Amino acid sequence: MELIRTNLEQFIKEEFEKATSSILIISPFLNNLDGVERLLNGVKARNLELNYLTKTPGMEYLTGLSDLKDLKKISQIGFHVKLLQSIQANLCLIDKKKILMGPLNFGSTGPTKGIMFNKELTEKEAEIIHKQYWAHPNIVEFNSTYLEEIIKIQDKNCSLIEQLREVQSAFQSIKLTNNPSNDELFNHLKARGLVKKYEKIKEEDSLFKIDDEKVVKVLEPTHGKEIENNFTSYSYQLTTALAEQFKQRNYHGLILCMDNDTNFVCLPSAFLLNKVCKKRYQVDKNLWDIRLKKFEERLDLILNETVELPIKQYEDSLNFRIKAIRV
Repeated sequence: MELIRTNLEQFIKEEFEKATSSILIISPFLNNLDGVERLLNGVKARNLELNYLTKTPGMEYLTGLSDLKDLKKISQIGFHVKLLQSIQANLCLIDKKKILMGPLNFGSTGPTKGIMFNKELTEKEAEIIHKQYWAHPNIVEFNSTYLEEIIKIQDKNCSLIEQLREVQSAFQSIKLTNNPSNDELFNHLKARGLVKKYEKIKEEDSLFKIDDEKVVKVLEPTHGKEIENNFTSYSYQLTTALAEQFKQRNYHGLILCMDNDTNFVCLPSAFLLNKVCKKRYQVDKNLWDIRLKKFEERLDLILNETVELPIKQYEDSLNFRIKAIRV
């Protein structure tokens, strides 16, 4: 581990210029976009994956410690921006193998004072950081159009407390927009005659009971779809706690949503236990990363980026028993 005490901004800039694939910045505050742009002058033309994680709107957006307009601008200059309610860390992950820890708060003074730690990471360490922050289950995708009304609220002539209350209320509606209720999916299934009725068991956990009998868990992709040359992929995460619910037969099927709430696969519990939830496929002792690869005529489930299972037979229908492969 290397300690950096002087010329922090120049050091960060040089590390950014060495990046070959990706830069992830995690910082609670942002109101110094000029500082960010200075650091990125050497990387803008290199087609890097640029990600920025910061706090959801709160008091700091009203006092000036962070600026909503800069949050919007940083997405426009090429960053994929996500928001998380509680962030204490100040760090930068470069190429998923090097971490910079220290004064990365892009506030009015920029990263100029303090001590910075520079450390090479193992693949496992980088994966833990990625899951703890960028793939956090409570993360919210930033959409610049959502903030237009919030900016108007911020500019109104009212007290800070009133502004904070209105901003947080408006952001709560954003979170609800980003977390669909799945009603469209089940209304679609009712229209097709596959479901007579359904009820939500837990809104936050996306659990539903179908026809007073079967309980299904609905998962949305952990991030947006990724379009490759001849297929589209969608990523999901399964926890050991969720697997245990299937093992105890408390849940009967797992629905993985794809392009929209009417395009999905439904995997029966027996399939998950027999084919998917194996220790050898875990990325750590509590988690499985799975991915759907959708081709024009084929749909595959990818386990640990090594095993491909054809699951076309489970697409767009409710399945609670293992089915033969459709050809």
